[in-house]
Amino acid sequence: MHPRFWLAIVTLAVATTGLSAAPLYELAFNQLKGNGVIPFSRTLFSDDSMRADALRAEIEPLARMVGTYEGYEALLQTKLSERVERQIFVLHFEKAPLFLRLDLYTPERGARYVSAKVSVHASEILPEALLRQAGY
Repeated sequence: MHPRFWLAIVTLAVATTGLSAAPLYELAFNQLKGNGVIPFSRTLFSDDSMRADALRAEIEPLARMVGTYEGYEALLQTKLSERVERQIFVLHFEKAPLFLRLDLYTPERGARYVSAKVSVHASEILPEALLRQAGY
């Protein structure tokens, strides 16, 4: 069966069962490893093609510079409000890491990503306190 079919089934299951977003970002990172940037961005922003395209356009040129995607680490998950959580990841590539910040919004029903920013520069993504702690 076509990969988009399975992506639609999993996305529908997450949306209708009210599962946490953790499986969604894990699914997205699996898409990045197995299928590339386009399925990755579409998984994160399955209900917003403009945001998915914007993230793709941001990541593709950076990914070409840093080589093959190898994996990720969750660095920080911070509640900004009752319904908004900021999640920060480091994406490990062959030549250098990329840093990714996602904002997760959890209305009364379901959860979805509402923004993303990616950079090769930790200082553009990580909170100042974490940068100081790491010696930046």
